[in-house]
Amino acid sequence: MSDTIKPIPEILYKYVDFDGAEKILYNKTLKATPPDKFNDPFELLARSFTNATPDKVINYCITPSDESYKNIIANESIKQGIMSFFNDNEAIFDTIVSLVKQVSSSFGLTCFTSKNDNILMWSHYANSHKGVVIGFDSKLLNGKLFRVKYHSERIDIPLEDANKPESICNLISQKALDWKYEDEYRTVVLLDRCNKISDSYLYSFDKRAIKEIVFGLNTLPESQKKLADYVKKEYGDSVVIKNAKLHKTEYKISVS
Repeated sequence: MSDTIKPIPEILYKYVDFDGAEKILYNKTLKATPPDKFNDPFELLARSFTNATPDKVINYCITPSDESYKNIIANESIKQGIMSFFNDNEAIFDTIVSLVKQVSSSFGLTCFTSKNDNILMWSHYANSHKGVVIGFDSKLLNGKLFRVKYHSERIDIPLEDANKPESICNLISQKALDWKYEDEYRTVVLLDRCNKISDSYLYSFDKRAIKEIVFGLNTLPESQKKLADYVKKEYGDSVVIKNAKLHKTEYKISVS
């Protein structure tokens, strides 16, 4: 089944350390992270722009309402100078980085995965298996969900569409092939709708979205019991409590 038609799983998972799990479950909030704050420095970085004609470059850099616009658009030498600058790879890269910063000032991402048994993600995101994986009903999550597509090369975007929502969403759903094992899904959240606490942008979610709790191999038993009791009391019996276990013969984690 191709990436374009693969349905979004009914349950999406989030790997967190134990403290993070408590914050999510006690406060009923999720964190939105601006793309330029992610652990992957290539977030939203396109390779280049397509359709970079002189007029389109000028329209991208200068708004038609600007008083200098008419003079610039009519001056061939200025147009060629702008194109010469824009055809420089360093200048293109700087422009793309600026676009990422612009997007990151307005939008944050919350990341999920289709997997609750990935060894690397348990190690990287759940404090070396001491943490928790929380399963959410994908239909009850805030915002539109995007399935990440993985590529060996960065994509190009049309210059005239660089600031349009569809281009931004396309960039949001692209990552390097190295990350394919995560099978990631993302929601986009407006930062001005979040509650900023310190450097974190937090937003509330529907408590009915919580469907599954998986405790890690190394979660402390007393901490596990305390959180499991709270989940049963606050979220009800519809939430399934599970444990990650070492497979007896293979490099696998069993969840049951």
